[in-house]
Amino acid sequence: MTRALVSVCRTAWLASAVCSVLVSTVAASGSSHGTAAADLVGNLHSPNVTARVAAAERLGEMGEEAVSAVPALVALLGDQTVVDDTGWRMGEEAARTLGKIGGPGVDALLKALSYKEAPFQRSAAVQGLAYSDEQRATAALHAALRDPVDTIRGHAALSLALRGDTAAVSDLLSLLKSDNSSQVRMDAAMALGLIKARPAVNGLIAGLEDQDASVREFSAVALAVIHDPHAVPSLIPLLQDEATNVRLAVAQSLGSFTDDPRVLEPLVSALRDQKTSRMAATSLARSRNPRLVPRMIELLKDPSPSVRERAAWVLGFKHKRAVVKALRAALQDRDVGVRQAAANALDEVQSARAVEPGGSLLGFVAALAAALLLWAHGVARLTRRGKRASEAQKRHPVVMAIPALADLIVGAGVLVVGVAFLWPGIPG
Repeated sequence: MTRALVSVCRTAWLASAVCSVLVSTVAASGSSHGTAAADLVGNLHSPNVTARVAAAERLGEMGEEAVSAVPALVALLGDQTVVDDTGWRMGEEAARTLGKIGGPGVDALLKALSYKEAPFQRSAAVQGLAYSDEQRATAALHAALRDPVDTIRGHAALSLALRGDTAAVSDLLSLLKSDNSSQVRMDAAMALGLIKARPAVNGLIAGLEDQDASVREFSAVALAVIHDPHAVPSLIPLLQDEATNVRLAVAQSLGSFTDDPRVLEPLVSALRDQKTSRMAATSLARSRNPRLVPRMIELLKDPSPSVRERAAWVLGFKHKRAVVKALRAALQDRDVGVRQAAANALDEVQSARAVEPGGSLLGFVAALAAALLLWAHGVARLTRRGKRASEAQKRHPVVMAIPALADLIVGAGVLVVGVAFLWPGIPG
């Protein structure tokens, strides 16, 4: 989950922030907080950056129990040492811990916001406030949306999003629409997606026309997260956007709407774009549109080898009898890449059909055998009862035959189940 957000957002702070939320939630559940804050404060001054980060993280898990560490953490707010490959810095880690401690920790962050000549500390403070549930932190973040420094406004938008603050939607839409910084507009789009703000759909659709490619890209991603079908007609034209990152984002975003019949053909067309073909194929593989399989089978005869290869790959996710036949034919394709893709897809389909309902010949044979045994038992029972029947029983043949008829009916039911769910050719 965290890696997915990192790949979508590509923002060092947001990636590290989301990861911290997930990690600290898991760690806190099994932590006894037995280590005293005083023992960890010393590690905050360690020359080893990994030790400093570990101490800060542990103090954050302790929450208000770590209040004695606040002065040492405040001293680290200006530390710009990079602590991981996302670009996250020690001062930001310290700010995050202060936000988790709350109380005096939040006091320190609010004070740091007033350091007009220290933009890094102010930026770290805004990020740290995302981890406080105090109302004054919310008010400070709303005010920071109007800060003259671009990075402060952008981080404030993302901090409010991480807090799930739906009251910020109106201000975030204003930033998306009219902020002078493309980075802030991008952060606002990202924040609206994280909040899943359905009232923001129209504003995000407008963001698809922003002059900056990154804003268009993240507006598309946000619309996919919100998952409002009204966005589909506005997303489709951006598959032709001049910026590769926008086309990729739209091809990925349309994967959230693949059951929408309007999406199939635009994604098929995107298979011809060398930059977006892989993403378009991934989105198509998720589709449950009944037209998808016939369309992919058609594309196995496309003049373009790359299109045929992508079509074969998509068909590997569709476990139907018609797919097996088409992929077997594609094994004779003149292009080696297509043949390999067809072979891999065929292995996938046949493996799945061997274990899924609709894919086990052995299961069907077992069902047929069970049905035949039940029928034989029923006939034998009827024959035995006929020989032993009294005159009175013979006058009521239906009553005498009920147990045998039950065997025959159950046997027929077993056979029907076998055909419907186990015979490899059904469903088609």
